[in-house]
Amino acid sequence: METTPDTPSDEVKCEWTDVSSDGKLREYLLTDLQGCDLYTFQVFINENSTAKASQTFTSAEKLVSAVYEPSPTAYPTQLHWTWFSPQNHPKCVANYSVTLTGPIQRSENKTMNVITEETFAIFDDLDPCGIYLVEIVPNQLNGSAGTKYQEQSTVGEDQPSVIQDPVVEAEAYSMEVSWKTPEYADLCIDGYRLSGWMEDDKLVEVEALSITTQNTTVVFDKNLLACQVYIIQIIPYTKENLDGQLRQVGVETKAAIVDYTKVKLEMKNAGSEFIDLIAFNADYNNSCPTIFALFTCNATTQVRNPYAERYVEGHSKQGFNASLSPLSPYATYVCKVILYNVAGPSEPVVDADMHTTTYFPEQPESVMLEKSTVSSLLFNWQPPTYTNGPIKYYQAFLMRHEASYFVPADCAIVEQDTKSETKGDPSVNFTGLAPAVRYMMQVAAQNDFGMGVYTEPVIGITLPAVSDSVTQLTVLTQGPVNNNAVYEANVTITWKVPCKSNGDIEYFQLAFNGTRNNFAPVSFERRVELDTGNKQGRMSYTETEMQPQFDYTVEVSVKNRDVEQLSSSVPGSWQSPAGLPTIPSDELIKQMRANVEETSNPTKTAIVRLPADIMTSASGDIKWMALMISQKNCAGVPHLKYDVSSDWPKVLSYQEAGADGTGDCSLEYQTTEERWHPEPVQRQRRDGEVTSDEEIVFTIGLDKCSEVQKTYCNGPLLPDTDYNVVVRLFTASGYSDAAVLNFKTKAAIKVTLILVSVCSCLLLAFVLGLTVLWVRKRLAWKRDSGQGIEDPFGNVIAKNFAIFYTEVAKPEKLAREFKEITVVALELSYSASELGCHKNRYADIFPYDKNRVILDIDAEGSDYINASFIDGHTRKKEYIATQGPKPESVMDFWRMILQYNVRVIVQVTQFREGNTIKCHEYYPYNVRGLTVTIKSKEVLELYDRTELTVVHDKYGLKEKVIHYYFKKWPDHGVPEDPMHLIMFVKKVKAEKRPSYSPIVVHCSAGVGRTGTFIGLDLIMQRLKSESKINIFETVKKLRFQRMKMVQTQQQYTFLYACTYELVKHKIPRAALKMDGRPKSVTVPAIPSPKKVSFPDVDVGSEYVSSAPITDLDDGRPIVQLPSRFSGLRRNSPPGENDNPTSSSNM
Repeated sequence: METTPDTPSDEVKCEWTDVSSDGKLREYLLTDLQGCDLYTFQVFINENSTAKASQTFTSAEKLVSAVYEPSPTAYPTQLHWTWFSPQNHPKCVANYSVTLTGPIQRSENKTMNVITEETFAIFDDLDPCGIYLVEIVPNQLNGSAGTKYQEQSTVGEDQPSVIQDPVVEAEAYSMEVSWKTPEYADLCIDGYRLSGWMEDDKLVEVEALSITTQNTTVVFDKNLLACQVYIIQIIPYTKENLDGQLRQVGVETKAAIVDYTKVKLEMKNAGSEFIDLIAFNADYNNSCPTIFALFTCNATTQVRNPYAERYVEGHSKQGFNASLSPLSPYATYVCKVILYNVAGPSEPVVDADMHTTTYFPEQPESVMLEKSTVSSLLFNWQPPTYTNGPIKYYQAFLMRHEASYFVPADCAIVEQDTKSETKGDPSVNFTGLAPAVRYMMQVAAQNDFGMGVYTEPVIGITLPAVSDSVTQLTVLTQGPVNNNAVYEANVTITWKVPCKSNGDIEYFQLAFNGTRNNFAPVSFERRVELDTGNKQGRMSYTETEMQPQFDYTVEVSVKNRDVEQLSSSVPGSWQSPAGLPTIPSDELIKQMRANVEETSNPTKTAIVRLPADIMTSASGDIKWMALMISQKNCAGVPHLKYDVSSDWPKVLSYQEAGADGTGDCSLEYQTTEERWHPEPVQRQRRDGEVTSDEEIVFTIGLDKCSEVQKTYCNGPLLPDTDYNVVVRLFTASGYSDAAVLNFKTKAAIKVTLILVSVCSCLLLAFVLGLTVLWVRKRLAWKRDSGQGIEDPFGNVIAKNFAIFYTEVAKPEKLAREFKEITVVALELSYSASELGCHKNRYADIFPYDKNRVILDIDAEGSDYINASFIDGHTRKKEYIATQGPKPESVMDFWRMILQYNVRVIVQVTQFREGNTIKCHEYYPYNVRGLTVTIKSKEVLELYDRTELTVVHDKYGLKEKVIHYYFKKWPDHGVPEDPMHLIMFVKKVKAEKRPSYSPIVVHCSAGVGRTGTFIGLDLIMQRLKSESKINIFETVKKLRFQRMKMVQTQQQYTFLYACTYELVKHKIPRAALKMDGRPKSVTVPAIPSPKKVSFPDVDVGSEYVSSAPITDLDDGRPIVQLPSRFSGLRRNSPPGENDNPTSSSNM
């Protein structure tokens, strides 16, 4: 049998032959054929070389055997398999299926399959050192699988990568390191090599961290340091000792508190108030930095400083130094140290026996004045609680501090040596001291270390004694006032407070005694309280209750508080000024006569006979007399005049008056000599109406003026002429017209009727011209002074005001009345305001020149401030009305306060109302040496009361000023309740202030609300003193002193409402019944009444005003009679007040 190749060929390989002798053979069984191979079967007969029969066929497919001689080649990540075709039936193989599974070292295997017709297979991306199971299966042509070959093969070794996810769990002195195997070539790893070192500059390797292991977790628990950073290096290695890639892990051990048994505490040094400590930390196994060391010391006994501590920052790991203070001297302390690191505090290290050294003793305690006399002080005290050592003795000294009483600034400083005492006992008595003096006593303790600190001064005051006498006593008289109906004069007594009053002065006692011939003597006493506002100690008192032309003496002595005895008195003496001659009684006036019948020439002379009693007056001695002659049909009825003046009044002489017939008319002239003192003569005849046997006789018309050289000539009279004779009496203070007499000379030979008619016409024309001129001047004066405005209602009695108010309060009547008043003082001068126009808040509000406040000239040469003096009801210049200060006028405002001794300021506006600045805030203030500070403030519902201290360093002035701020006055309106403003006015007026101190009142412009406030006070004063009301007249006088006072009709109406409330609540009547009102002076026993002036103060005020009282009623002075002459009232003669009223009287 031959095998036929797949490809036809001429060559046939014979593989098997067989010979059979069986001739009947028809079939032959072939065995052991290779499957799927092409065979040729030939039959030869006998030995023929040519085949008898031939048949080609393919053998049947059989199970292929396994591949032959498979062989792997390993690389780090590859396996190469090669093989030979199967030995059996290789022609049946269609291809080979190679399957690789593994690595078997892992829990999960990966399978790869390759179908190839080649006899090799390559597998990539295998794990180094991985063991893989390989299966090679020949796939037969029929699709079945042949015999498979199965074997394990190992991938080649490679360098492992770094370990993965290292985790270190560190404790203070141990750590556990774990990691995961490397991601690459992990199957090649035979073990791990670990090493470590400390992370510091030296990189010292740590033996405890060097180890080789086959595990992935290692525990290090020996020879490690707390708070130490270690670098751990992990290197995997293979079985062939091939090192893998290394990985370093940094780790810090946890913190641990310091082992206190390894800390040493020692005292380095000690003083009286400190202990220096040193602590050494020998805990070398703890690298945790010490944050701080806390040193403490606690005293074992009671001391002033029982505890001290000191925190020391940890600049090093071992040594800590601390100085603990303050500690108490001479004391035992238990000292400790605690080291703090990030793990917390260590246990304390204690040293229980540390001592401070001695030191100065502390101050004695409870030093107090035990007893005081006029000349000694006894002090005692308690020993120091902490002596800082044994006390040896006490050193005390006493020094004069100051007098406990007021001492004038110019008194010499009292020098007194310091007294010292050394005592073993805790008390000392100092003697030989001055009375009522504050002494400062200090005491210190002495121990072995030295003298301690002296105590704070303890003030001891000796008891008061009798004062020294006052010094520099002076007496100054003033007056009398220009009023012949009332005597008003005063005396101002000044003295200097003694430099050594030896106690608080309770009051100065002034004992007055007055005498005058033919008059009963008077005696009275006054008590004057000390005025500490005058730093020079100048005291003054003005006495107004004096009798005219009395010889007075005053004895001034000092009464100290808590001392019964008065000081020695110092006398002063004076004579009170004579008053103006009083108006003679009706009886004396009836005895006065002037006639021509008794003369030898009745056409040119006349005789005047006056009773001698006219020379006697309670107002003072009548020194001179004058007779004033006037032609009746020329000058009319003369006005009775009076005036206060030491000079002789300016009157016409005989020639100047045209009394010699050279003029058309004879004006009033003086016919007696200047300073004529008549000598009474015996009365020639008696009748029942005379009161004396003597009379004064004077013959008018005896001199020939051309032949005599006299100032006042007693020239002849004109025939057939009516004359008036005014009898003028003089005291040393002035004159007063006593009466008017009249007579007519006899007619001479008549001239022609024509001549008389012509002269009469000329005289009449002259008189009419003078009358027209006089009337024009009179009207001009009334327009300027406001006197030309008719008062619609006049004075109203208080009890009738309620009825009057219901009628006048109608709006149309008040509007008409207010309109009439707005013309007051329109033509008064205010030229000074033009120079200070930049200081005016408003362009239409200025002070009048006649009563503006004049300042001392400042550095800019200006004396101007927009402020006006306003008279009170009885006191001149009682107020200053001013605008609210501007920024550039605040200094001027405070200069005015100091210059005019102002003690009270009233503010009736807010500093800002809405968006408008009404007044600059003028306190507190500190500019150019002038300082205004707030000492105290009282806030009430209606007002604020602020006590200010004003100091001017340049002039050494320091004053207390009370500031009132009324809060219930709304913008563009009036207070809601009239009683609010009434109570506020009463509160302001109750504030104590000297009589010479004006009250400053301001709003914004200083006219509207300011005028309303002042007007209400004037109404209240007059209602109190006279029970009369005249609101129209009050506002008119205010407007004559400052323009636009009571600016709006609403404010004017508000004054009526306030007055109605006053009358309704009977305030004036109640006020007049108050106790303590100063009594009137004694009225001399004469027929003519005298007016008595009362101090313008509230009841109980310590300040008494000496200002005269001026009463105006319908433009005429009112003669105010004492109560015993009640019911009598007399107006001055008509026309007496025709002259314009000066600004000081408004």
